[in-house]
Amino acid sequence: MPDMIRPAVTHGADTISLGDFLAAMKRSRRLRPMLLDAFVENYLVNRARRAGLSVNEQELQQAADNFRLKNGMASTEQTQQWFQREAITSEDFAAGLERDLIVEKLRRTIADPKLDEVFNANTARFARVRLKRILVATEADAVGVLEALNNGSSTFEEQAKLKSLDLITKNAGGEAGIVRRLDLAGQLGEIVFGAEAGKLIGPVQAGQGFLVFRVEEFLPAVQDDTIKAGLRKEIFDAWLRNELSRDPIQFPLLQALAAGQTKP
Repeated sequence: MPDMIRPAVTHGADTISLGDFLAAMKRSRRLRPMLLDAFVENYLVNRARRAGLSVNEQELQQAADNFRLKNGMASTEQTQQWFQREAITSEDFAAGLERDLIVEKLRRTIADPKLDEVFNANTARFARVRLKRILVATEADAVGVLEALNNGSSTFEEQAKLKSLDLITKNAGGEAGIVRRLDLAGQLGEIVFGAEAGKLIGPVQAGQGFLVFRVEEFLPAVQDDTIKAGLRKEIFDAWLRNELSRDPIQFPLLQALAAGQTKP
């Protein structure tokens, strides 16, 4: 067992030992998820390596360049300062990137052969519409918008620019673009995808306001990169749950903490 009295964090005269840190994480119910995350990562890396997967130098360099660019580390000096702040070495950094890359390769190896099958079995989830919408504060406001549209005194675009609280679509005359079924929660999705193209629908409560909308066109499901990423995660997560369910995961450290075996 490591030295539990070793300081983990210091601030002037105040300090917290490694044992105190572990006890605090356990009390706050954060230690078990941390241990589980670490175990799962290690499990996946080992599975990937047993499957013959690896990361080459070019892939590793590209990942490092992308990370530095994303985090504003344009120079070697900035990179070194980041290493010092995070208390890691360049070897630690490379090892972390390699683990991320090899786990992603495993994810694709497991999930990608099943993407088409799962997509084709769930096309209703990924159906799309081209939608126009107007969001107002009250049901009475929505009724007023509908009356103006139905009696021909105003167009949808005019009402959106005058009345809509939806800043994303207001200046575009209510044009919401292409909306996917999975992007609309529960009842709203059912109403939108159960509507008749070209027909005004409303008032429909949405969060703190009310919607008036019109489906311009129904579009077929498309397996784009966003859909693929979501399906890949679903397939892989299901595979992982099945793999981990084969044997119980135990936490000897938690048991040792409960028994007081890690006290100095």
